[in-house]
Amino acid sequence: MRAATAPTGDKQADADARALLSTVLVAGAWAVRGGGRAGTVSQDAARTFHTMLDDADEVGYQALELQPGHPVAGVARLDSARGLGISGEEFWSRFEVATQNRPTLYAAHASMLQALCKKWSGNAELMFDFARRTAANAPVGDPVGAMLAIAHVENLLEVQGTLSVPAEDLELARYAADRWVAGGEELMEAHPYAPAAHQLFGWLLRGNPERLRFHFSRSRERIAFLPWAYLDGEDDAYRSLLAKAGIRF
Repeated sequence: MRAATAPTGDKQADADARALLSTVLVAGAWAVRGGGRAGTVSQDAARTFHTMLDDADEVGYQALELQPGHPVAGVARLDSARGLGISGEEFWSRFEVATQNRPTLYAAHASMLQALCKKWSGNAELMFDFARRTAANAPVGDPVGAMLAIAHVENLLEVQGTLSVPAEDLELARYAADRWVAGGEELMEAHPYAPAAHQLFGWLLRGNPERLRFHFSRSRERIAFLPWAYLDGEDDAYRSLLAKAGIRF
């Protein structure tokens, strides 16, 4: 059965409702699938996963027909595309739609970076190229440069080794973090992904005590998904860096 929402005659409200439904369906689908590799997913879970993503994709498309460039619907269709095995030009086209109204939309960039990972349809070269370009072009007051930290988290998961960050990437991460901070405290803290970005920048730049303290003092008490979910003893890893920075919430 295709998911649907009753039209109200208000195009904006109808687009928002469909975008929200698409997001909920995508989240539900990924919850059914679980976080393991494809080989760990049962046939029943895989069928339900794809059915829910098909529904989410259709509803998200309806939202975009009502409001082209709707960011929530655009991101939902990026997340559904990854699960449905859509890649290449089609995925880039969806990324352009998702970022149509906000070129540096954090969630869209995070989804695009995931798609470029080796575990999905890309490789380390594609992933790092995207992350480095994003960090280099990060505008003042925007945390989207944290994609570079996410790329290193993903690479760490893939190689199952010790984190090794090239000096050029550390310099680029410092640049992107400084661009974000240059927008001022109020703008920085108003961003919905501020806690996550602070924890990512703090983790990647933790070799500098001042930067670690700056970012972690603003990361708030709630632990972000990345990088901690990919590290052994995620809560302990987060708490140990808080302690290293001399921060207590």
